[in-house]
Order: sequence, then structure tokens, then C-alpha cells
Amino acid sequence: MRVRVSAEVKLVGAWLVATRTVLWGVGLVSREILQPFLPVQEPGAPFTTNQALAVWGHWDTRWYLDIARRGYSAEPIPETGEANYAFFPLYPLLVRALAVFLGDVYLAGLIVSNASLLVAGILLYRLTAFEDDEVTARRAVKYLFLLPTAFVFSGVLSESLFVAVSVGAFYATRRNRWWLAGLLGGCAALSRPQGVLLILPLAWLCFADRDRRQRWLDYLPPLVLVPAGLAGWVAYTWSLTGDPLAFVNVQRAWRKVPSNPAEVLVQGLLAHAPQLRVGAWFGAVARALAFSFWRLLGFPYFLVCLAAVLPALSSGWTSLYSTPRYVASAWPLAILFAKLGRRGEVDGVAAASLALLQGFLMVFWSNGSRMVM
Repeated sequence: MRVRVSAEVKLVGAWLVATRTVLWGVGLVSREILQPFLPVQEPGAPFTTNQALAVWGHWDTRWYLDIARRGYSAEPIPETGEANYAFFPLYPLLVRALAVFLGDVYLAGLIVSNASLLVAGILLYRLTAFEDDEVTARRAVKYLFLLPTAFVFSGVLSESLFVAVSVGAFYATRRNRWWLAGLLGGCAALSRPQGVLLILPLAWLCFADRDRRQRWLDYLPPLVLVPAGLAGWVAYTWSLTGDPLAFVNVQRAWRKVPSNPAEVLVQGLLAHAPQLRVGAWFGAVARALAFSFWRLLGFPYFLVCLAAVLPALSSGWTSLYSTPRYVASAWPLAILFAKLGRRGEVDGVAAASLALLQGFLMVFWSNGSRMVM
């Protein structure tokens, strides 16, 4: 029987294969050239004996693999105070489930990440086509894959899963499937710390409509599923450690403390370490784009962009090391670039510039640099 593949699946699949092939090549070649000259910069690497696949595992990969292999532990690492319950459960649990069949946790992580990226791209296409048109949707898919740190979507990390469930939640609201939207929002809250903030744009999408405001009791239960996801995680870590805020308090081990995000950005821009300056620039540019074009984006999408960046910047200067990776979760920026790219010359320059920047940063990331953590 012949299986028909939709146009958006073909489009996203083509972008997935093309960009991952190029990035994989950049990673392999740069590792071959640079590794002899670089000190070991990340603990536990490489995370697989397959040197070709090792390109896609860095930094937080070790924590997700640890959770997938042995589950959560109440005991922090004695030397640092770090603990694996700082990392949310949805991604490692999916990896663990798939690894039962594959027998390889690292390979399972790669499959979960790239399958999530494929789903995220398809849903982004459908969401953008529903709200705008198919031409804009095709550009949005292109920019999702060309965002400067979009290579992390294929790494053994949770970013692509978070984007998939977040976009899915938005698309479900547009199709008026609120229970599905709430369920996917709850999944977002179980995938990354900022996931619970998805309740804000979803609530806006719901109650901006007068008819739904008048029937708010009908729509409140689905929306409650979003904070319910976080509540479930709090209950689990409480039972594990005896501390209901264990996943928050353990962040001090990474020197993350409540901070003024504006001060963190200024400190980063003035820092001597280039990694901190890069993180600060990513945070500043993402915020500037969101605030400058919030009307073009729409308020709910503006909130998603802020939620991707502000919580991290509010946790201190060490978050700047990871800010370029966090910005990849601001998926509405792909829609913004797609709308700005309606002028052909703007589209060409933007796409080429972002592609070159991504390739440049891939060199650093694939070699374990703190430039992108």
C-alpha cells in the first residue's frame, strides 16, 4: 500500500536532513582539527563510544543520560552539591522508554530529539499556515532550522521536545481543542522549568475572546493542566528529597540565585569572558526583537519569547553561559523572521546571516566550548 506524505512533512523532513547533514559535517571536521589543541572543558564527555555520534552530546547531556539510566537520586554530588533532580522528567523518561527497545540510551536520546524536531516543524508549519498563509509557513519552518543555536534541537537535550509540545499547545488552541492544549501545556511544564509559564499565553488566547470569557468555567479545567504538570513534579521531588522546592534550591550548586535580569545583561555585556558577552548579546537581542515587534508577532507569542529568556536571566550571571541555548526555545522568533522576510531581499540576507552564524557557533558547541552550554 502506498503511503501519501503531506507537503509539510516533506518540507520539514528536507530541512531536517539538509541542515543536520551540514551541521554534522561541521562538527566532525572541526573536532578533527581542533580537539588536539583544546583542553577538556566538560565533565563526562564523550557520552558515547561512537565518535561520529558524539558530536551531538554536550554539557547537560550527561544529566539526561544519568536520569534515563538510573532514575532520580536524592543524593547530590558531594563535591559540588549538584543533583539530577534539577532536570525535569519528560525528556529523560521518553529516552528511557525508547532505550528499552534500542539498548542504547544515547541513541534513544538522539531519536527522541530529532523526532521532536520533526514534529515541532510540522506543527509550526500548520500553525503559521492557519494564522497567515502557506508561504509564510514555509519561511517559518526555514527559520526554525536556521536560528543561530538550532543545532541544539538535535542534541541529547530537551529543547526540541519543549518546542514541539509548546507549538502543539498553540496549534490545539487554534483548532479549539482546549483539553489537548492543556495536556500539551502540562507536558511543557514537565519538560523545562519555564514550561509552566505557557499558562500565560494560553490563558490570553482563551480569554481574549468575549464568548470564552463569559463561559470561563468551561475553559478553566483544561488550562489548569499546565500548572498541574509542575505540581506533579513538585510532589515527586518533595517525596524524593523532603523539600518541596528541591529543584529550585539545588540551582545554587550552579551558582544560580535570584537576580535582576537587567543587571545580569549589563554585567554580561561588560564581562571580560567572551562566553558571557555572547550570552548577554543573545539575551539582549532576543528581548529587543520581542519588544520591537510584539505587535507583528502578537501578544501571546511575545510572552513565549520573554518566558524563554527572562527566567534564566533572573537566576544570575552563570545563566549567560546557557542563554544562547535557551533562546532557541523562543520559537516565535522563527515566525517573526518569516513575516519580516516577506520582502525578498530581507529574507535572503537574514537566512544567509543566520546560517553562517549557526555554522560558526556549531564549531564551538561541538567542541565543548562554554560559548554555548
